[in-house]
Amino acid sequence: MDHQPFSIQSIALDSIDGLRQPIADADVEIVQLGRGQLKGSLTKAIFPKLAFSITDFSLPLRTSGILGTKNLTICMLLDSHSKSISWARELRQGDVFFSAPGKNLDAVFGERSEVAGI
Repeated sequence: MDHQPFSIQSIALDSIDGLRQPIADADVEIVQLGRGQLKGSLTKAIFPKLAFSITDFSLPLRTSGILGTKNLTICMLLDSHSKSISWARELRQGDVFFSAPGKNLDAVFGERSEVAGI
């Protein structure tokens, strides 16, 4: 049986630059919508055929771009202290949203949000 290693990386965020690749093969543009310095964290776990990430951030952000080039990306809004929207649909705590392979995602996440993706 071939056992390939997995990796886990956790970083503290102090700007949107750390969120440029929130999950394995993402290519997204992130714009900070709130004033002040963003604070948060990003943890990524990468297994041979699966990638998982969880992030939290203090300020509202707009995300646009591709979350996965080859695979479906499944995300969940774990928490948000203000309005979050994906494709003009309001997201609430616990809502699941998808990004098809190679397709654009457009979302706005409110202040103090926490999002997980696989």
